[in-house]
Amino acid sequence: MTKLVEFAKELASENVKFNKLPLRCHEEIMLAGLVITLSDIKPNEKIQQFKALLSYVDNWAIIDIIVPRLCGLESEREFFVGL
Repeated sequence: MTKLVEFAKELASENVKFNKLPLRCHEEIMLAGLVITLSDIKPNEKIQQFKALLSYVDNWAIIDIIVPRLCGLESEREFFVGL
């Protein structure tokens, strides 16, 4: 997991958008979610990107890795309660 987080940090620092990543397997989807959480973008943009990523999420493990890292989005609590 550490290597995946390191790679996500690298991509986020290079402003790589998650929708430019392949989303074919569990690890790629998780990587995309981590890139969203680590990106230096506004909270509402993170929510919009996360909503777009949800169509690729097919198991709880991805959500469990991504959601706790979405810091600063406390105002969007209702969105996350619905997940």
